[in-house]
Amino acid sequence: MTANRSTPLHLALGEEASPFSMALLDRAIESQVEETDDLDWKQALPLREKREEFAKDVAAMANSGDLAARLLHALRAQR
Repeated sequence: MTANRSTPLHLALGEEASPFSMALLDRAIESQVEETDDLDWKQALPLREKREEFAKDVAAMANSGDLAARLLHALRAQR
């Protein structure tokens, strides 16, 4: 049995802990949840010249000690 854990999306939406789902992700997108230290939105992996910066972002999240940190990939920001 998997324990429910609050993720940065749950916290940003003011929702109680529940399994991560596409519905949760949809609500976060509709609510235009902003990036934080433990939530990062990425449309695509960076090109070669930006990979070092990307690696630093991932390492910072990994070293934060927050097991609920998320990196959301393949999402496009609406402008």
